[in-house]
Amino acid sequence: MKKRVKIIAAITGCAAIFAASAGFTNAFLANTTNDLTNVITPGGIGIGLEEPGWKPEDAKNVLPRKIIKKDPYVVNTGKNEEWAFLRVTVPVKEISVVDPDTKRKLPAASTELFGFQASENWTLVSKIVDGSAAHYVYGYNMVMKPGEKTDFLFQEVSMVNYLEGSIDEEETLTLPIEAVSIQYNVDSAGDGLKEIYEDYLAQEIADKAESQETADKA
Repeated sequence: MKKRVKIIAAITGCAAIFAASAGFTNAFLANTTNDLTNVITPGGIGIGLEEPGWKPEDAKNVLPRKIIKKDPYVVNTGKNEEWAFLRVTVPVKEISVVDPDTKRKLPAASTELFGFQASENWTLVSKIVDGSAAHYVYGYNMVMKPGEKTDFLFQEVSMVNYLEGSIDEEETLTLPIEAVSIQYNVDSAGDGLKEIYEDYLAQEIADKAESQETADKA
């Protein structure tokens, strides 16, 4: 039987990115906290999510094709070896963009508002697009020993070349990133990142269902 584990050190840079002037939110880690305190399970599995290059002021008044420094990586803060995964949620809107070659307006279509280039040491495990967002999951190719950190998932994001007026100037756009760590021996050594993450996801779904069932009985 596979060991049941769960640890999430969650959202960094639920980075509020604006198409026009407005306020902003700071990058943060959040599970039950709203600061940079890491969340560690009793078994010693721990994870930290950092983004040293993120500057909230750079996310104000974002113009088409603007490149913004955003460099998330994971740190193993626990006592055991673990696998690291990052979940990235990119907002999607039905908008018109400008063709980079012809400089002409293209028909409105469902479009991811930010692009990025993942590091070669991160593998795309899954991508699901719904009506409002593209949900990416990346797994780090190497097991992390205690104290080790991953490479950056990426080091910058770029705003899509949107047509002026396609995005409401008062709208706030978020680009949340969530980190998940899974203990190294949760699956057999031959399992790939996709299988390891799917096992975790199945457990996560089962735990939520169990919690809901308990709440319904209360």
